[in-house]
This record gives sequence, C-alpha cells and structure tokens, in this order.
Amino acid sequence: MLSNHISCITDSKLTAHQSLALYLILERHKNTKSSIYPYIQMLPKNFDTVPICLDLELLEFLPNNLKEDVKSQKLKFEKDFSSVCRFLKKQLNSDINITYNEFLWSWLCVNTRCIYFEPFKSINCDVSENIAIAPMLDFLNHNFDVKMKGEFNRVTQCYEITTFTPWKKGQQVFINYGPHDNFKLLLDYGFTIPNNPFNYILLDDEFFKLNNEVENFVSKKLNLLMKNGFYGDYALHASQISFRLLTALRLHFLRPINDISSQETQHLITKWQNTISGKYEIVSYENEIEVYEWIDSVCKELIKKCDLMLEKVNNTNSIPSGSLENLKLLWNESKNILTSVIILIQDSKNM
Repeated sequence: MLSNHISCITDSKLTAHQSLALYLILERHKNTKSSIYPYIQMLPKNFDTVPICLDLELLEFLPNNLKEDVKSQKLKFEKDFSSVCRFLKKQLNSDINITYNEFLWSWLCVNTRCIYFEPFKSINCDVSENIAIAPMLDFLNHNFDVKMKGEFNRVTQCYEITTFTPWKKGQQVFINYGPHDNFKLLLDYGFTIPNNPFNYILLDDEFFKLNNEVENFVSKKLNLLMKNGFYGDYALHASQISFRLLTALRLHFLRPINDISSQETQHLITKWQNTISGKYEIVSYENEIEVYEWIDSVCKELIKKCDLMLEKVNNTNSIPSGSLENLKLLWNESKNILTSVIILIQDSKNM
C-alpha cells in the first residue's frame, strides 16, 4: 500500500529533499485518490528552462561558471536518485519503480518551490534539512524590489509572509526569493529577470591564467592572497569593480620582484597590505595603471566572447523558446556589465 510507504519516509535516513521528492511521486501515483491531487495537478509538467534539463549541446551555450554549477547540481541529483532507489528496494522491499525522468520532475518541484524555515531552535540542526513545500507560495512570483519577510511562526505553527511593499486591490502580489543574480535564478528556478541589479561577472579563470612569473613567486603571491582572505571570488558589477579583484591584481602587478625575501620586495608587500587595511588607497601610480589596463583588456576580450555566443545562440534552431530567451538575456546582460566597467575605467582616467 502506498499509504504505508509514505509513513515510512519520515523514519528513513533520506534527506529532506529526497523525502519530499519521493512523497510527491507516491502521491502522483495515487492519481485522484491523493489528498493533494489538486496540488499535484497544479505543478509544472516539465522544467524545460532549468539548465539541468538541457541537452549537452545546449549546455555549451552557458557561461563557464554557470556550467560548473549545473554539473555540481546534476551530481547532487544523481546521488539523490540513487539513494531513493536504494531506499525503495532495500528498506521498503517495494515493487514501485521510479524512472530517472520521473524523479527529476519531483526533485525539481521541490528544488524550485521549497522554503527554508526553523520549526524549533537547535544548535546542531542542519539548515538544509529544514525545508518544506507550502502550496500557496506557488502563486507568488519573485521580484527583487519587494520588501518582505517570510518565517515560521512557532505560536501559530504557520509559515507567515509579511509584506512591507504596499499592494493595491487587483494587483499581482510578489515576494522576494533573495538577492539572487540571473545565474542563480536560472539554475534553481529556470527563469531570468531583465536588469537584475544582483548580476555580476566572475574573473577567477582570467586571473589565475594571468600568472606567468617564476613558479616560486606565483606560489608566494597566491599564499599571500589566501593568508589575507583574498583568494578567488573576483567579481565585476555594472557599477563597481570588486575590492577583492583590485587587491589581487595589485599584488600580481607588484614590481620589481627579483627575490621574494628581499627588503625591497617585503616593502612592496607591506604597501600592498596597507591598501587592504585602508592606510593607503593604492600601491603606486604605475601599479594602479597596470591593474586597470588589465581589467579593461579582459572586458574587451569578454565582450567579443559575448558577441560570439549570442551569434551562436541566434543561429541554433534546436533551442526551446524559453531557454533561448534566457540564454540571450544572460549574454546580453554580461555584455552590459562589461561595457559599464569599461566606461567606469574611462571616466576614472578623465578625472
């Protein structure tokens, strides 16, 4: 009996995500006999715009860092699928067979709709396990401008949403999923938003390919970045260049470095560390010029890549319309960020 199987899920060693995904499948198998049949009918029939569902050919159109996130997400899904299949076979001795695509559907239903909450205070509680599905939330879409609060009320035992954004009668009410850029929104929810203020471009790959000095010096500099908390996460935003990127580049372009232990080199490193503490704004005028010239050059190269990818996307007939629009928006907005940064650099030169 499926009802007996459902009661066993909560006693299993499955994660919350795995349990909820399995529960949705078991309920869907009941068809009209399910107590949540109206909700099952309301759920999407597919998730064609979520990158994990794209063909391998189409994944090549994604930016590199998003591509890596999709690979990580797919590994997590496949691990969850294996765990649930083992659970059904070994712990329930069940003759229920769930397919890869069926579990992908239920897994994405949970991934795109779950909420995080704290039903009780616990020091050792894993936050990722505190998830639930609240059907009414499916009617509320995301808007980054919305001011709201969502939390579990321990007194009423309900998940409550309080909006600080006024709404008129008849208006569509939105909630805010959080400060997510379009890569995150596409990865987890399957949509993108024009003019998303949280968009950014990572230059980690470009920075780590930059090091062309003697291996010993490169290692010392990378160790300095780690020691001072500036290793990786080098971002460009439309309105600013991240301090992390500027700090890493200032260290890279320190000149001259003939001997890492020399007094001259140590003096330069001290000056670099003083830019972190705020004692100095820059290491030197020459150093700063090299930093911004490199950023300007990389931005121009990446704009060429954006144009190339947009051309490929527009000339590929096999891309579903929803995914096509998302891909075009990702590359166009990346191009806009890069163009804005180039203008920032030009404006700073004219000051």
